[in-house]
Amino acid sequence: MVPDDEPITTLYNGSTVPVISLRADEATLTTGRSVTLDRSAQTVPCAGSISDRPVAVLEEFLDRAGDERFLAKAAGFRSDLKQVGVDQALYRGIMSALGYSRNKDPFLELAERLRLATLEAVAEESTSDEECLHRLQARLLGAAGLLPSQRGGACHRETPAHRYVRDVEKLWSLYHHGYEMAPDLWHLSCTRPYNSPLRRLVAMSYLVTRYRHNGLLSGLLDNFAGGAASCRDWRRLEEGLMVTADSYWACHFDFGVSSPAASPTILGKGRVSDIIVNVLLPFTFARGESDGRSELADAAMAMYRQYPKLSDNALVRHMTSQLGIRPRTVNSARRQQGLLHVYRTLCTQGRCDCCCQ
Repeated sequence: MVPDDEPITTLYNGSTVPVISLRADEATLTTGRSVTLDRSAQTVPCAGSISDRPVAVLEEFLDRAGDERFLAKAAGFRSDLKQVGVDQALYRGIMSALGYSRNKDPFLELAERLRLATLEAVAEESTSDEECLHRLQARLLGAAGLLPSQRGGACHRETPAHRYVRDVEKLWSLYHHGYEMAPDLWHLSCTRPYNSPLRRLVAMSYLVTRYRHNGLLSGLLDNFAGGAASCRDWRRLEEGLMVTADSYWACHFDFGVSSPAASPTILGKGRVSDIIVNVLLPFTFARGESDGRSELADAAMAMYRQYPKLSDNALVRHMTSQLGIRPRTVNSARRQQGLLHVYRTLCTQGRCDCCCQ
């Protein structure tokens, strides 16, 4: 940082402030020059230009942006359908959503190493739901490299004494190894316990077990079998994806000592709603278009457009504030998705002149 050669800057209130230049020059980093920032003079490029628009114009703008984001996601799924097949494309999408932003890449890598066809073959060979769950969890957690035996001192020493842990470790030892991931690929620290990758993988084992007779794809898409007229209640989709554990994972966030803060719900309504809006509906739309089944695509789009508001995240709150939009205007998942689309395609690209057109 070095002093700028230009004259001292005069602020709106008449005071002045020193100006510096930021350069990648180590010799200038020790000047120690202090800088005062006039925060009152800082403005957002779009301040005032959006909030003054009629409410109907803002609503149409957000709805249109929300549809564009939906169609972009559907286009991505159309590409996956051609490359990896229908079942695997859906499985990849759900696995990506289970990983959130921090563990999205490891979940996708695991989905490639351990494909849905393999998991459904394991489920088909199992005689009971409990056996199916244990075998699937051994495969998923073992392939992820997250079993206690694979993580050394990262897990509590008493875990092998638990019958469940012994069972999954034994089951994993029977499988062909060589495709498991390194444990350090996962972000386990600084992650909310309820978002634990282990619990999310266990949730996937429950979903595969739940639909093991007809398959994950058929089980989830049965809600669209009758077209738009029969799919207006999104709660059926939510119930089809929510998972409650009834054993070890009902009281554990990870292998080790049980936690009183743990909940039996390992895939709750909030995450399920995100999966429906970001994965299941655009996937169904893409499949309907690819198969020439317009009623399927129409059903997915209709449900998306009426899906209720999701839980707000920091980015949605930021965009609502930055655009000066009243929170009650963003009253649906479609408009929340619209805000995210505006941020990704306009705000971060400096395309302020294209906003709200």
